[in-house]
Formats: sequence, C-alpha cells, structure tokens
Amino acid sequence: MIKKIIVPVMAIATVFVSIASVPFTAYAADKYYNQQIKMISTETGKNTEISSDKAIEIAMADAGYTKDDAIYAMSEKDDEEKIYEVEFRIGFVEYEYEISAVNGRILKRVIND
Repeated sequence: MIKKIIVPVMAIATVFVSIASVPFTAYAADKYYNQQIKMISTETGKNTEISSDKAIEIAMADAGYTKDDAIYAMSEKDDEEKIYEVEFRIGFVEYEYEISAVNGRILKRVIND
C-alpha cells in the first residue's frame, strides 16, 4: 500500500522540480549576462571599448559554450559602427553575432543549422 502511494508522489515531485527549474535557468542566464556587462564596464571604463576576445566570450556564453568547445571562433570589428561581428562553429552549427564594442550588448544573433 505504501509503495503504491510513494511512486506517484515521487513522479509528481520530479515533474514539479523539472518545471520549477526552467524559470530559474533563464534567471541564472540573465543574471550571468548582467554580471558580464558590469564586469565590462568596471574593467574597461566608460570610454573604452571591449576587446575582440571579450566579444567572442560574450557570444559563446550566450550560446552556452566556451572557446574550447568551438571548431573555430573569430571576430571582425566594424570601426565605423563600433560593432564586432562574431562567428563560431560548434559541430555542424554556425553561430553569428553582432556585439556592441561600446558596452558588450548582443545586437543580433543568427544560428545556422
């Protein structure tokens, strides 16, 4: 009798924990992004632009990867618009980002499967 009650209760608890963790994951990612922006403005000051490596790091963190995961990662700076165009490949998927050189914000994200 106890086994019949415990199994459904555990199943319901597992589903609840899984559902409850989705908003937390989104919150954690947003919190991480905001911390990165604060670090950029602290490290670089208000008038200094971020580096090419930092732009790649921001784009890859947004996609959930690190530089070590990439087959290739590169960035090119458009000085006129103060934007880094970042490209990297993970497996067969290519990611393209536009990152503000001024504050590190993601301006555009394209994922090519």
